[in-house]
Amino acid sequence: MNAGKEHFRFRQANDGSGRAPSLQIQQSWWAMTQIGRPGITTEEKFEMIAEAGYDGILSRFPQGADAASWRALLDHHRFSFGVNALFYPHEDNRDFFKQAADLGALYVTGQVMGYYMPEAEQVAYVEQLYEFAERAGVPFFVETHRMCVTQDLLRSVQLVERLAKLQLTIDLSHYAVAGVIVDNEAPHADYFSRLLSRASSIHGRISNGHQVQIDLGPNGEHPLVPLYEEWWANGMRTWLQEAAPGDVFPFVTELGPADYAIRATSGETGLPGDEISDRWQQALLLQQIGRRAWQRANSPS
Repeated sequence: MNAGKEHFRFRQANDGSGRAPSLQIQQSWWAMTQIGRPGITTEEKFEMIAEAGYDGILSRFPQGADAASWRALLDHHRFSFGVNALFYPHEDNRDFFKQAADLGALYVTGQVMGYYMPEAEQVAYVEQLYEFAERAGVPFFVETHRMCVTQDLLRSVQLVERLAKLQLTIDLSHYAVAGVIVDNEAPHADYFSRLLSRASSIHGRISNGHQVQIDLGPNGEHPLVPLYEEWWANGMRTWLQEAAPGDVFPFVTELGPADYAIRATSGETGLPGDEISDRWQQALLLQQIGRRAWQRANSPS
């Protein structure tokens, strides 16, 4: 196996173009839940995403008859396709990565369950997933997520130190909520830096330390936007230092539907009502912030 192929299989998403390393902005398909008018079709949602300037989609596997239509829609819009999944230690995951490769997935990002497992068992399980990904020839990134092997900052840093091949899909919002983090001070600044040094993808979402995702204002004027933009740029900058021709950095706007999204309470019934934010408009703001972070990462520091 030559060095270029090894780089592709073990490290980064790669589009095979041989061009300079690039950013791809993807939209989370889960985040398209409850977006658009009632009865909106899959085809219309693809059109929305394309018209908004996205480069691709992150989604779980399309099922049954949808698989063929999805492949046609991805090809029609020239979208890249990232696969996200939940991995459980008691399940046999060996065929999952082959299926992702057969679908032409650019990469797989996984929420790896097993927070309550001893550290040695966590390491062994993640190593096994990387073996399966290696055999299938698809890049694999572990997502920083609650209730997973990456539940907290300390455990996540330990995992990074134990596994040299570990690459991450960074979502800092989970840690921000767990630690009520709203600044770049010690000690969490150092932990974030260590995790960002392994970033191979980023999920664009901003937390205020109390909610996983918040409204950034109509023009992204929330005071925490510059901090997250700085963090994301730092991860991208480190990635660029080792990136090879054709390597791709996926930045995924991922604003979940209710009950991730905050809903107002109906005055008449006292029950949850409409979301307080326009998630689609907010996703487009995050797309802009992600592109700005990429520009900063490519500028002389």
